[in-house]
Amino acid sequence: MSYCFDPDCQQPKNIVKEKFCSSCNTSLLLKDRYRGLKIIGQGGMGRTFLAIDEQNSEEQLYCVIKQLYLKSKNNCDRKTASRLFETEAAILNKLNQHPQIPLLHDYFTQDRYQYLVQEWIKGDNLRQVIAKKGPFSEQDVTQLLANLLPVVAFVHQFNIIHRDIKPENIIYCSNSKLVLVDFGASKSFTPNSLQQTGTIIGSPEYVAPEQLRGKATFGSDIYSLGVTCLYLLTGISPFNLYSDSEDAWVWRDYLGHKFISTKLGLVIDKMIAGGTSKRYQSIHEILQDLGIIASNSASARPNKISILSDVSVTHAKLLTTIKEPVIDCSQLQNYLETQNWKEANYETERLLLQATKQERKAWLERDDLETLACRDLQEIAKIWHDYSNAHFGFKVQNEIWQNLAVKDYHSFGKEIGWSIQRKWLRMNQLTFNLSAPKGHLPAITWWFGHAIWGLKSLFFKIDCCQK
Repeated sequence: MSYCFDPDCQQPKNIVKEKFCSSCNTSLLLKDRYRGLKIIGQGGMGRTFLAIDEQNSEEQLYCVIKQLYLKSKNNCDRKTASRLFETEAAILNKLNQHPQIPLLHDYFTQDRYQYLVQEWIKGDNLRQVIAKKGPFSEQDVTQLLANLLPVVAFVHQFNIIHRDIKPENIIYCSNSKLVLVDFGASKSFTPNSLQQTGTIIGSPEYVAPEQLRGKATFGSDIYSLGVTCLYLLTGISPFNLYSDSEDAWVWRDYLGHKFISTKLGLVIDKMIAGGTSKRYQSIHEILQDLGIIASNSASARPNKISILSDVSVTHAKLLTTIKEPVIDCSQLQNYLETQNWKEANYETERLLLQATKQERKAWLERDDLETLACRDLQEIAKIWHDYSNAHFGFKVQNEIWQNLAVKDYHSFGKEIGWSIQRKWLRMNQLTFNLSAPKGHLPAITWWFGHAIWGLKSLFFKIDCCQK
């Protein structure tokens, strides 16, 4: 079936795959490639379609198309809506490399309407999950925070505030991955924005007090995520978990017989503190208090994880990590021997986490590399190098980096096939065979596409271990 994109069409459903609507004669294809299948959402600012990209002849590529359609005739409202829509496209383009944020495929205007084409995320949002399975346990909420907090930190590192974190905007995929969606309310944060009153936007149940006054900060997202946890634990609207007479949250009164540890309770209380000075100042602090990151694992990172171009870890500090190997690389060797490059890539990530004892955190910071034994790193690098006939591996990537005339991430990405026309591929777009450019693999998920400091630190460690 084809669904007409014209909001005024009286009979938008077309049974056959025609090029033009049988009712209003509007083109059923946007940019001669995107065909709408059905409406999956609509609100005050427009409609959202499930669609298919017919330009992809190899497979059925589903996508989501957001159409800006404002019923208001007020010119000021229209300009504001158009600006927010353009902002969402620009922000998604910035955040295009994180596997837990939808990929932006396209942004354009056709027949007077603005369109934004995104990756389709298959799964239920967390409100739907609660409706089907009931409230979360403490373990569920802790796992959610461990999974989602690094995504919010990634967003904040670009000086972007989401401003609308809530259960409906968190998708639970079949592979247990959580995806943060709907950046339509997002805004860029600057130091001056604290003194300026902006647009009041967000969902009232989950929005922070300062955001209601038009002064959203990074802490506003922390607040919204904390209130989301209250809903997930209780299945009850946050409006009913706050006592106006006591001017305090009373969410524990609605837990029933469910046990919540003091540790998690205190973390959530601090996330949802009304005063911004009483609330967590960074994602890193929350991860520390949850025990997901050791309190001495890294220096404080207020509000964001920095993307650093310099490797500040000293040679002497790195050399203190030469220890006996603690990991078994036999599975990696088996994958590479059979040229199962994709599984070898994932196994390499698992081994790095195991070697640095960061399995629970599931990603690495620069300081984590201090605990990586040289013999473990050298073993991983050697196996990749030998079984790919010097085509893949950290050693090959390091040589490519060292030989670059201009040492920047885009030049490196272009050289090894990670970046095409200054646009970074997603992890699922990589080539997992020997036809890929030299140095194409391995690609580490938590550094790929944005964190050159991670790879540079790893390369520096390889050099140090060889001395």
